[in-house]
Amino acid sequence: RRHTRCLSDWSSDVCSSDLDTRPYQVAVEQAKAAIAQAQADVVAVRSDLPVVTTTTSSQLSAARGSVEEVNAAIATAEQQLTATRAQLPVVEARVRHAEADSVKAQNDLNRYQALVAKEEISRQTFDGARGQAAAMKAELDAAQASLEEVKRAVQVAEARVAQEKSRLSRAQAEVQSAGSGPQQLAAIQARAQAASARIQAEKARLDQAELNLEYAVVKA
Repeated sequence: RRHTRCLSDWSSDVCSSDLDTRPYQVAVEQAKAAIAQAQADVVAVRSDLPVVTTTTSSQLSAARGSVEEVNAAIATAEQQLTATRAQLPVVEARVRHAEADSVKAQNDLNRYQALVAKEEISRQTFDGARGQAAAMKAELDAAQASLEEVKRAVQVAEARVAQEKSRLSRAQAEVQSAGSGPQQLAAIQARAQAASARIQAEKARLDQAELNLEYAVVKA
């Protein structure tokens, strides 16, 4: 005697005493393959977790250390710039003083030159005035050279401050980038949870497929 079995085919019940079992065997194999794939996905995703966690932590630590280092460099550069700028008024005063001395010495030389021509002063006095004028001119040249040197030093110090501030911007950007690690970690965890949920769904589909296959086998 043959029995009629009812088959639950997800959306409807099928009752038959002569069913082709091949579609249900295929459904079972497909469900098994889907479970295997989902399990492989879970393993792959979870294998990324330690790497991302370690990388994120090390990158963030390094980026924060870089910010601290650059901030210290900026402080040093700004101190040097302040000290260099402080030299400007001192050297500028020296230049003004040297200019006044040089002008006076040159005027004296010009006056003595007229007097020596009239033999109203000695040649020795004239030579002394000429030597004084030359000395004052040399002092002025040295003072002006010092002023140019200080100005160049100020420019170098300003450039260094700007360079370090540029480094700070890059270091802060690295901190921000490394700080996105927790979001990446959360995304990986969400993928792992989704893969786990897919395993459960595929297991339920496998149970139903095996049940359908069992009901499709008609026994006498």
